[in-house]
Amino acid sequence: MVEQAGPLDKLPDQELAALCAQRPIHEEAWATFYQRFRGFVQSQVRWRRGGTAREIDDLTQEAFTKIFRVLPSFDPNKSQLKTYISHVIASVTIDYFRHNAASANTGSLTDEVGALQIRAAQNPEMLRNAAERIVQQLPDKEKAELMLDLLHGKDVKEICEVRRLTEYQVYGARNWLRKRLHEICEEFPGN
Repeated sequence: MVEQAGPLDKLPDQELAALCAQRPIHEEAWATFYQRFRGFVQSQVRWRRGGTAREIDDLTQEAFTKIFRVLPSFDPNKSQLKTYISHVIASVTIDYFRHNAASANTGSLTDEVGALQIRAAQNPEMLRNAAERIVQQLPDKEKAELMLDLLHGKDVKEICEVRRLTEYQVYGARNWLRKRLHEICEEFPGN
């Protein structure tokens, strides 16, 4: 049995995992474990699965549930803790894919976007064309043209000269565009 050697947040990963593996459950150790590894687990889920923010949160919780169940079988002599956790996450995401493949609705927009993202990752030109189509749908045509200039990588000073804008306005537009594209990627991650 592992004894608590001080504040839990100061314990090395292996010792914290050993505390979490004990039964009855050491709730404070699990809270510390969750806080310490939440970002790692989320990034692994996002990397392996992608999906919406809600799907990532759901899979993260599912991964922690499975980690909770299997952590007592962790052997630090066989692997590092993060490697072990990564294998658990891989198992959870594979189960998720299997479950969703069996019940998938092949006509959904999410499926189409997912397939498009795979092709876009292989063909960045396709992704740029998709971004251009989104920008061209802006109701303000002047703003759309400015955004297209930014997408095409035109120099800020040149844009300022041609469009009679300040650098502040152009950088503001660029930041708006980046934020909007980021929001779209958050809705449909996986690239």
